[in-house]
Amino acid sequence: EEFYLALRHTALEKKIKVAFFGIGMDKYKRQILETTKMELISLDENLNPIKTIDLPCKKALGFFSMDMNVNGEVIIFYKEEDGAVGIQQIDKTFTKEIRYKTMNFDLRKRSTYDVEFSLSRQDADQVYILLKYDNEDKDRSFAIYRVNLRDNTTINNTELVNKAYARSLTDKHVRLNDDMPKPTRSEWETFDWTGAQEYGDMLVSFKEVQNTNTGYSGGAGGSSRGTSTNTGDGILTIYNKNL
Repeated sequence: EEFYLALRHTALEKKIKVAFFGIGMDKYKRQILETTKMELISLDENLNPIKTIDLPCKKALGFFSMDMNVNGEVIIFYKEEDGAVGIQQIDKTFTKEIRYKTMNFDLRKRSTYDVEFSLSRQDADQVYILLKYDNEDKDRSFAIYRVNLRDNTTINNTELVNKAYARSLTDKHVRLNDDMPKPTRSEWETFDWTGAQEYGDMLVSFKEVQNTNTGYSGGAGGSSRGTSTNTGDGILTIYNKNL
């Protein structure tokens, strides 16, 4: 039985000074995400290296994530211009690209977003993209996309997280752990995707509420020390095959 280890060489070659107000940070992030070489090392059952292959990756694009599907093909996710996500599928020999697809989203201009990826364990050509972003209307949105690379089809489900949405969740909230702080209404507007998992013809996902507590120290009036996040509350959603 073979195991695989991926090794990515970034474009960062020397120290980059990051000054006040984040000056230099954009250059640092760009070089960290760019790739000069990506190697896939196959290992035997005793974790001894068997061979090393240079993957035909997109070196100039920002690297997000990679995984291996049920067919033994490599799937790599990239960050493209204007917030688009690129998906590359590489064959079982790890030497040839099968296909490449670009996904565009209705992102607010110059905004950032959080993204997670998951591969189907039932269909080798199917991937899931979990996105948290602000749309063009400045609404906080949570979207889940099912992308079939083989037939180039996409299905998605998008939720707008606003005050009315948070109010409805507060009213329906069921406490499972009384030791955890109860989320405030504003915290019900702040989630993070924790992933998605197929279960038969269904897809199960969880969005976790971020409960943030601020600690204080020093001085008569106290000074802000930082924040800590307590997990536990959230939304468990079960989708059908059409999301």
